[in-house]
Amino acid sequence: MKNNTVVAAREYAEALFALAAENGTRSDVASSLDTVDTVFSQCPDYEEVLSSAFLDFDKKEKLISEAFGELSEEVESLLLILVKKGRISLVREIAAEYAALESSASGRSDALIVSASELSDDDKRRLVDKLQKHFDKVIDATFEVDAGLIGGVIVKCGDVVLDSSIRNKLLDIKEEIRK
Repeated sequence: MKNNTVVAAREYAEALFALAAENGTRSDVASSLDTVDTVFSQCPDYEEVLSSAFLDFDKKEKLISEAFGELSEEVESLLLILVKKGRISLVREIAAEYAALESSASGRSDALIVSASELSDDDKRRLVDKLQKHFDKVIDATFEVDAGLIGGVIVKCGDVVLDSSIRNKLLDIKEEIRK
């Protein structure tokens, strides 16, 4: 189910991105999605209200225009479509997917780098430099520590996962032994 949600969110984001690119409103759409994401983050009950079967569509439409004020036309239409289709729960994932598309189109990419222990500033810089060369993009890196990796790092950049952790290597060896 989670996979279907991610796929649906990506499809909506790609359609929205294409429309915004065609209309020349990519940054307006990105800003509007940030606003929507902030409102949904700060008011988690808002999603429940917009999903409610007890409110008719006209009331939900009014709630959207009152809650968000000035949104780009594309984002307002997206919200109305999501409400009509009962898929408003996708809005935050759509915003995240759109942000990734926007970042990628501008030659940037977010990367999550998970290491077994805290990396030095120098190690972080060298790793980011290597990733920028590998992906041919400016990398905006977020670093996390997971001692369960034993050693090495895992890099998640867009849809790409590079896993050089010792835990993963041990799992590979275990699988080879089973064969």
